[in-house]
Amino acid sequence: MKQRQLGSNGPMVSAIGLGCLSFGGLFGPTTKAESLICLDAALDHGISFYDTANIYGAGVSESVLGEWLALRKPKITLATKAGIVPGSTRRIDNSASYLRAELEASLRRLGRDY
Repeated sequence: MKQRQLGSNGPMVSAIGLGCLSFGGLFGPTTKAESLICLDAALDHGISFYDTANIYGAGVSESVLGEWLALRKPKITLATKAGIVPGSTRRIDNSASYLRAELEASLRRLGRDY
């Protein structure tokens, strides 16, 4: 897998990343087992950049990814996002207090402390 640097000083990541939106069931039911198989296949093919968000399945995507991270302990670069209020009709909240609370919740679901 080809590698690319994020920005001018960022980490090296795979040229292809894995978006984890479907793990939250947006495109129809997806089992945790199917999601874990997909994550394993991506890692086995050299993908080292994984993208998720707090609104993907109301946190389900982050939770599945967190479980996989605990099982496999891969060396990857992980991105998550916040700002769209879950359950809303695309209401945006970029206040410091909201983003901090969502970041802390995302870190818990992902099993990360940074």
